[in-house]
Amino acid sequence: MDLSGFCRGKGLFACLNANTSTTIQLSIAALILAIIIGILTARWVTQPILQLNLAAKNIAKGEWKQTVDIDRTDVVSH
Repeated sequence: MDLSGFCRGKGLFACLNANTSTTIQLSIAALILAIIIGILTARWVTQPILQLNLAAKNIAKGEWKQTVDIDRTDVVSH
């Protein structure tokens, strides 16, 4: 594999700086994407638990006719 033309016309340090800049930008983009996916996953998991918690509090207050509609087929809903 010949990479001699990869940075042709640029100095060594200019090539390294360009690659470093690209790596940093991609790392920041990946970090932002991971944070967004983490937040969405946390909300997806906790939403049914919060609904059950609210229903349990209402039952404790004496409101016996509580229903929780959870339309999921994973471990959280069973």
